[in-house]
This record gives sequence, C-alpha cells and structure tokens, in this order.
Amino acid sequence: MQTGAPPSASVDVAVVGGGIVGATLALALHQRLASPAARVLVIEPKPATPWQPIAEVASSLRTVALTPASQRFLQSLGVWQRIPKSAITCFDTLFVYGRSDMEQITFQATDRTDSESTDPTVLGYIVEERALLQTLHQCLEEASRSGGVVSTPDKPARMSDDHHALLRWSRAGLASLAWKQTQHREPVSVFASLVVAADGARSPVRERTGLGWIGQSYHQRAIVAIVENHEPNRLAIQRFLPHGPVAVLPLGVEADWLELEATEAQFLDALHEALHGVHAGEGQDAASASTRTPRQASAHLHAAVPTFRRLIPSAIDQRDRWSFPLHFGSASTYDGKRVVLVGDAAHVIHPLAGQGVNLGIADARALARILQHAWKTGRDLGDPSLLAAYTRERLPMNTMMLLSLAALRRIFAFPSATRGLGEQLASTLRGLGMRTLETVSPWRAAVVRLATGEYN
Repeated sequence: MQTGAPPSASVDVAVVGGGIVGATLALALHQRLASPAARVLVIEPKPATPWQPIAEVASSLRTVALTPASQRFLQSLGVWQRIPKSAITCFDTLFVYGRSDMEQITFQATDRTDSESTDPTVLGYIVEERALLQTLHQCLEEASRSGGVVSTPDKPARMSDDHHALLRWSRAGLASLAWKQTQHREPVSVFASLVVAADGARSPVRERTGLGWIGQSYHQRAIVAIVENHEPNRLAIQRFLPHGPVAVLPLGVEADWLELEATEAQFLDALHEALHGVHAGEGQDAASASTRTPRQASAHLHAAVPTFRRLIPSAIDQRDRWSFPLHFGSASTYDGKRVVLVGDAAHVIHPLAGQGVNLGIADARALARILQHAWKTGRDLGDPSLLAAYTRERLPMNTMMLLSLAALRRIFAFPSATRGLGEQLASTLRGLGMRTLETVSPWRAAVVRLATGEYN
C-alpha cells in the first residue's frame, strides 16, 4: 500500500483539496481511469473529523443540499449507499414566497420530467456534510489499497496547517507541486501531468497559476441554526425579503436547518417575523396588510400550503450557531498550464438555492468524463485542448447559475428603501412572473430541471 508521495514522485493527476468536490473527483478518476494504472494524488491540509448523528453532537450544523443529479453521481461511485441513513433527509416540496400574497409558487417532485431519476418522489436531499465527507474519505482509503490513489486525506500526503502546496513547472513541462507534511521536516515534491485545484474560494493554486478572478462581497452574513419542530416533514421553504432570503430545510430529526441572511437577528423572533410577518405598505396587498394580524397572515400561508403549519419553530437549538460571509465570484477561465479549477476554486455563488456543492460535483463529473476519454485514447491529461473543452462545458453553465441567482436576489430586494407606487409595481410584476411560472408548464419544467441538476 502506498501511503505517501516520495520526493520527486510522478503522478497522473494531483488533486489539491480533499473536500467534497476534490474527494468526489479523485474517487471518480480512480474508477474511470482504470486504476491502478493511473496514479491519483490527493493533498488535503485538514484532517477528517469522525461523523456523529446531528442529534448527538453540537457542531454538526453544516449540511449540504444535493440535487437528484448529484445523488445519482455519488451513487454511481458507490458513495451514496454508504452514507448513514440518519444523515440524509429528502424533501418533495419547495414553497417559495415573497412579501405579498401574489408572490408565491410551489414546486413539487411530481413536476420532474427527467427519466433517469432513482426516486421520482424526491425534489432534493439535505445531507450532513461531515457524514458525506467521511464516507468519501473511507472510499478513497479503500481505493488507496489498490494502489490507484497514491494518498488520501487520511494518509501522510497532508500539508501542514500553515503551508500551501507550491506550484511550479518543470523543464519537462510537467507541473511540480511541493509542500510540507505534518510529520516530515523536509518538503515533499511531486510531478503531475495535471493539477486540479479543489482548494476553495481563496485557492492558492489558482492564484499561483495567475488565473483571473472576478467577484465581490454582499456585505452580509448568513446565520445558520437548528430550529426544533414538532414533527419531521418533507417541505423546504424560502421567503424573499428586502434584506435577503430566509430558508428552512428539513433535517428529519424533528428539527429543521435554518439559514437566515441578516446583519443582526434575534433568532426566534426574527424567524417568526421572517416567515409569518406582514410588511405593511408593500405590494398590492398593502391595504389589507396594514390590518391583517400575524396570526391571520400565518393562516393565509397555511391555506396556500397545508404542511406549512409544520414549519412553525418552537425553539432554537442553543448548542451551536454559526455564520459565514456572503460573496460571489468566478474565475475568468477554468484552465491554465496543466492546471484546472473545480468547485469553489472556480466559482462561488449565493447559497439561496443550495447549488454551490452541486455545481462543484457537476464540475467533477464533467472533468472525470473528459479525462476518461483522453486516458483511453492515450492522450496527455494536461493537453491544453482537453482542459479548454472542460472550461467550455462548465464555465457557461456555472456563470448562468451565478448571474441568475444574483439577479433573483436583486429582483426580490428591489425596491428595498422606497415606498409607494414603485414598490407596489415591483411587487405586482414579481407576482405576475411567479404566477406565470406556476401555470406555464414548459417554463415550470425548465426551472425544475435546472434546480434538480438535470441541465448539468
């Protein structure tokens, strides 16, 4: 068993970053490139943390929303079947609404039109991040025993916490990576036909390669908590408000995962207000809104979606809360000299649609397919034309998603600081758009296909 990369070793693909996207790609390459003939190296600076059920541990708030397309790919790699069932919750209904009665739409699993679905009753999945990551690492560990994966995130090819992999190019044209390992004084170096940057939004590999980055901060933070519910449900909801969206996603343990975007919030009061509050003077229902009580507003939503009553949180889990800054960005291209970008190293989007990890998994799926074909035909895996083909496939799709979410957020935030006719007109237009989307089947189907990853 090869547990580390010796000095000046040579590998076919070096994946820098053993997170969800990097580990998924490495596992896909191991299976698709007929390993152990192909050698795949995974370099990861952070040790894996053992998984525990979310009900038993305080720091398991991180979850990921996965589309059916991502689920199928993980299943094809033998990963999905091994994730603990208690770490997976599915939802079959998504209720989206805004500030007025007109601004609402419901998507259901029955709206799906894809023929490859393994479970047509599911619109999406909520998975505990730690459970998914640990399962991926276990699969990589097993792959390393066959010799195909030179090292895994649980083995000695781990960087010291205070060092990044240093990327250079050798005289032979191969990429050269050097890094310090935790248990060795001397740096370790390796030559690779292709280096894959899966090292996050602040990717040192991307910066070293000189690939451009365009992005900005939203100057807000997303606040995440677990809210307790009386019973499990399969309903996900999202409400768009001037300060940003609030989302409640099911966890399946009589609790829900809350993402509240705000600069300041008292959790429970803010959540009740965000979900059920009435905003007087907003939208075409301004007159009735000024006299409607919060209880009446909540009853209206219950009538629109009967299962909405299950999403009235009774308490906030005090064990842990966390927040993260919101920003978006994209690399100007995904490929450089023997380097290619995947996941957050290539693109960062607003979390309001839960598509970040899914776009990264779609990157991994596309790159694995392209490299598989190249490997079978004996081509150099670092061939610029191969990497350019990957960019042509993934950059337009990811950019469309990034811009769509940015536009959607602006549409629902406008006009956030004005009152009167302009605001009523904006609300009316939003409502008409959502009603049209609700009733025009082809448009509705297109949105569902996009949300479930069927266009990737």
